[in-house]
Amino acid sequence: MKISVVVPVYNRENTIVQCLDSIVNQTYKPYEVIVVDDLSTDNTIELVEKYPSSLVKLIKCQEKAGAQAARNIGAKAAGGDWIAFQDSDDIWLPEKLEMQKDAIVKSGMEVCAGGGICQREDRREEIELEGKSGYIYKEILSLKIYIMYQTLLLKKSILEETGFLDEKVVAYQELDTAIRISKNNNIVYINQPLFIYNLDDNANISKSRTLGLEGIKYLYHKFREEILRTNGKMGLIPWYEKLAHNYGKKSWRYYIYLFKIKIYRLGFRS
Repeated sequence: MKISVVVPVYNRENTIVQCLDSIVNQTYKPYEVIVVDDLSTDNTIELVEKYPSSLVKLIKCQEKAGAQAARNIGAKAAGGDWIAFQDSDDIWLPEKLEMQKDAIVKSGMEVCAGGGICQREDRREEIELEGKSGYIYKEILSLKIYIMYQTLLLKKSILEETGFLDEKVVAYQELDTAIRISKNNNIVYINQPLFIYNLDDNANISKSRTLGLEGIKYLYHKFREEILRTNGKMGLIPWYEKLAHNYGKKSWRYYIYLFKIKIYRLGFRS
C-alpha cells in the first residue's frame, strides 16, 4: 500500500514538527507526506522545508484556500494510491498506519477509520470508540458514528469518484466527507485509539463554535432530503437536537421542529 498523507497547515509553528514526527516515524512507513500550506505568516514553512525527511513535500497555496481546499490540493497531487489525512496540530499513535493496513487487508474494504484520544490540557479521554464496520451510511446520517479526518484512510480512486471534498463546508467537514463516502462504500472501523486530538489551541478554525454551528446548519440543509429518505422523520431528531441546543438566539425554530417531531413520534400527528 502506497499511502500519501495529506496535512493542511496554517500558522502551526508550535505543532507542525511534532505532527510530522508522528507520521514519518510510523511502524508502517507512508509513501509520502504532503504538507499544504495555506499562506502561513509564522515560521511554519521554514520548519517544513528544514524537516529532516525526504518523505515530506511542501505545497504552497497561491491564495487563501481553507482546510478543505488545501486537502483537495494535496490529495490531487498525491502519488500514492491510498490517501490518509492528518491535522497539523494532532499526533498519530506509532502503529496507526500499520493497524489500518492490517484491517484493510483482512476485511477487503477500501475505507478505514477508528477512534482517538482527546487531549484537553492535562486531561485525556478516549473518543469515538463505538464504531462498527460494514455499511454504516445510515448510522453516520443518524450522527451515531462520527469519523474524524485524522483516522480516515481510503483509496484515492474513491475520492476521485466522490468528486473530492466539498470546499464550501466551513466546519464538520469530516461529517460531510463521511456521509458522501459511506453512501457507496463499506468501512472497516478500528475500535481503538489511533491518534491524539489536541484541543489546547482555541484558534483552530475547526474548533470555533461559531463556524461549527454554521457548518452543521449547512450540512443539515444539504442532506435533509437524504436523511428523510434513509432514516425517515425520526432521523431528523439528532440534527434538530444539535441545531436547537447550539444555535443561540437563532435556534428557536429548531426547538419547534424538535418538539413537533417528538410529538409525531408519539403518534399525535398534526
